[in-house]
Amino acid sequence: MQPQRRNHKFPLKKDRKRKRKPEHPVHEVLVFHEDDNDSWCTISGCTYKSPGNHAGNKLVHLKDKHPDVYKNVMEEWNKTLARKSPLEGPSPSKKPRTSLDKVMMSGPALETHCVRLVTEHGLSFEVLEYKAFKDIINPMLNAMPKRERPNISARVTPSKISGLATRVRQKMAAEMEGRLMSMQVDGCSKGHFIGSNVQYIKDTKTVVRTLAVEELHVRSSAENLKAVLQQILRKYDVPARNIISVTSDNGANYLLAGKLLHVDSETQKDLLDVDGSECDDWLDVEECTDEDGVQSVRCAAHTLQLAVDEALRKDAQLQQTINAVRELAKFLRTPTSVRQLKAVGKTLPQLDVVTRWGSTYTMLKSVVVLRHFFESTMDLTSEERTKNSLTDEQWDIVDDLLADLHPVYAATVKLQAEDLTLGQLLAIWTEAVMELQGRRTALSKEIIKAMEAKSKAAQYKNRSRGERLSLFDYPAFNASVFCDPRFFSLLSQDQNEQAKEYLVTLWEKLPRNRGVEVEPEVTAPQEENGDGEENPFQSFLARKNKERAAAKAAGSRAGSSRARRGRGQVTEPPPTTERAKIRAMLEKYDRIQSLPVKSDVLQFWESKKLVWPELYQVALIVLAIPATQVSVERLFSALRYILRPQRFALSGSRLDDIVFLHANADLVREVAREMLNENLEPEPEESVDDIL
Repeated sequence: MQPQRRNHKFPLKKDRKRKRKPEHPVHEVLVFHEDDNDSWCTISGCTYKSPGNHAGNKLVHLKDKHPDVYKNVMEEWNKTLARKSPLEGPSPSKKPRTSLDKVMMSGPALETHCVRLVTEHGLSFEVLEYKAFKDIINPMLNAMPKRERPNISARVTPSKISGLATRVRQKMAAEMEGRLMSMQVDGCSKGHFIGSNVQYIKDTKTVVRTLAVEELHVRSSAENLKAVLQQILRKYDVPARNIISVTSDNGANYLLAGKLLHVDSETQKDLLDVDGSECDDWLDVEECTDEDGVQSVRCAAHTLQLAVDEALRKDAQLQQTINAVRELAKFLRTPTSVRQLKAVGKTLPQLDVVTRWGSTYTMLKSVVVLRHFFESTMDLTSEERTKNSLTDEQWDIVDDLLADLHPVYAATVKLQAEDLTLGQLLAIWTEAVMELQGRRTALSKEIIKAMEAKSKAAQYKNRSRGERLSLFDYPAFNASVFCDPRFFSLLSQDQNEQAKEYLVTLWEKLPRNRGVEVEPEVTAPQEENGDGEENPFQSFLARKNKERAAAKAAGSRAGSSRARRGRGQVTEPPPTTERAKIRAMLEKYDRIQSLPVKSDVLQFWESKKLVWPELYQVALIVLAIPATQVSVERLFSALRYILRPQRFALSGSRLDDIVFLHANADLVREVAREMLNENLEPEPEESVDDIL
């Protein structure tokens, strides 16, 4: 009886014809005999036989006993594999091609990004001719219609810089329209350039915009600098009256150019007829009309550098010690010393720039760290040790010097911040002075003396050039500190009144944009969360805050007492004029409690936007006055990076455009997004911001 077949649930796999593998040539040397199931070696004189018909065993025999034959067999086998058709073996895996159909790019946007390679990242336009770069952009170019396909090359693309710079300037002009701003100006003597930035507050952030880097072809007198600044402002349709301050270094020509800027911005007085007589030069004229004009501000960082440098130069013994440390630093950087330092993982000492005491401070610190290694560990000859060693007295001088310079070095680092307010400047300066007073050394006293002298107003040696303004005591400065509740207690009563008057005058320059008047809430005093022991400045500031609060409370009680002595209920009449309204807001603001030092003053004013709308506007203007012109110095660093020896042939306008686009890279990226949106209509779910 035949067995019953089962019904399979799944169909049986069809028998596939197995592909025949190529015969290994080793089987021709060791032949298999089926009768005895052995493989015999056919090489003359060899009687070896191997059980079975395994190619591996046969190859082992050939490799051990007949290496020459083994080599020939393997060469033949490799040739066989190389000749094998893909159909005879496993086919290589093929990955599906990735589709880039949803890549969003337009011709103008692609040109802009290529320009960014040079302006933002400092590359040469020659990169556009690199084959690898062509391989990257060609798929995008080929996907564009021919009429929209740009010519990306080192010859054509540079011509797009000017047009891109013009568009970015237009965007910047729209952003600055109607704003009252502060200006920063500095000069680069090496290439005879003048750089200018503007600074203002937008969306609770300090914004710094580079206007231009102009090459000067005339003498950098105050009058010529003023003409250049006015020309730069005209590029953006910014009237000079919208510039409330010009911050520059202590160069008299730049300071006076800033003050002269307001001559054409006020009421078009006939300046030559002031006081019935002609002024001998422009510098005398500006002294006659200094009220409510552009405030010329001195760079605090530069002033501090000059003060410390002056104090250091007065001590001859100190200079000798610094020179000895400098020679030791040079010796520690010789090849023999470097090998020994690297062998034990030590850091090389830094060399200073003689004209910059900050670099001298870092050099001293780097050498002091290596003192023990130099004196106890380094393998030196007696001559090297004698020539480069410092005495114990000199090492003590270095330790004292580092301690004396630390407060002003720390202050210098803090002054590098771009969003530094004038209130923070006053706090940093005061804290440095108090720490120096605690040192009680000859050098610390000299530094304090120099800082006080440099910060005060002083007449120039040439009397016709006018007066060097105070670093701290002027109307715009007092107004800025007054609008910073963290530090307004540092002002005197007279400075408070001067600040209020300046803010009222500033308000009168603004459009009358009235906001919703809401009765202000008195800010409750907030405790400062200290990270440790309170330093002398924090104690000093806390004491000033208490004194201010007590004075305001006493004034409030006196006013209430006078009201009670009057007949019946006395109600203060509401202010009737615009000037009286802003003055009333200032008086209410003057009674609030101080803020902790670590508070965000811009966030504070954002919270008062509806409470004091007019005061909010003027506060943001004076808080944006820059304490330093550090941002312009950074601009010149970019200029040195871009203007390499190979690029000295660049024209002044082309160089200005490149540096301008480099400094305003965020606006360039915004323009690229706009170009992409202008030329494409992406699907709703696509985001251009994500692509860029």
